[in-house]
Amino acid sequence: CKLRNKHYNKIKDETKRTARLIRKNGKFYLQSIVDCKQQMAKIKGDIDKIEPELRNYCGIDLNDGFFSVYSPSVWQNYYYDENFKQYNSHQREQNLRQLIKQMFVDIKRDHIHIVRIEDLDFMKLKHKDKSKAMNKMIHELPYGLFRKLIEIESFNHQMAVELIDPAYSSQKALELGLDRHLGAAKIIAEGNIGTYDFKIKNKEKT
Repeated sequence: CKLRNKHYNKIKDETKRTARLIRKNGKFYLQSIVDCKQQMAKIKGDIDKIEPELRNYCGIDLNDGFFSVYSPSVWQNYYYDENFKQYNSHQREQNLRQLIKQMFVDIKRDHIHIVRIEDLDFMKLKHKDKSKAMNKMIHELPYGLFRKLIEIESFNHQMAVELIDPAYSSQKALELGLDRHLGAAKIIAEGNIGTYDFKIKNKEKT
């Protein structure tokens, strides 16, 4: 109780919080849980007031072993540790958190308003026409953890997160003469995948 009260005494705002004491590896930790709904709504409201053509976007394409990022001044891959797949859940989270924090440092100069990431519905992505290797790769992606960390850092930097349908992003990147993954990140940032999806489907019908 003393530790909890000391923690709350340092906080002067009116944000709703709950706290609990956790014992892990022989040590005690105080976990503070914050209700961010009001702040998130304010961030989104402030961004909505900005004209769409004046908003700055960052796009991220999640891949096996790395993620690709595009913003006005950053266009690069961020690679996980070589032993990432052998790590336990805590080690994976630490590695991803470190990479994502570095990414946000790198894009800081761009004054990003919205971070766009893929909306990966694994149940929809697992189709019969996909190979076993492809299905295995899809389900090994640390998407849940990745999305959580992106949302946390975006909130900390007063940015909103948008989920984008990634369909045909890699195909369009290759068609434009770009790298499959870096190009996909650029297309996700631009948010014009839906138009390309429509064109592809029309071509298939003819």
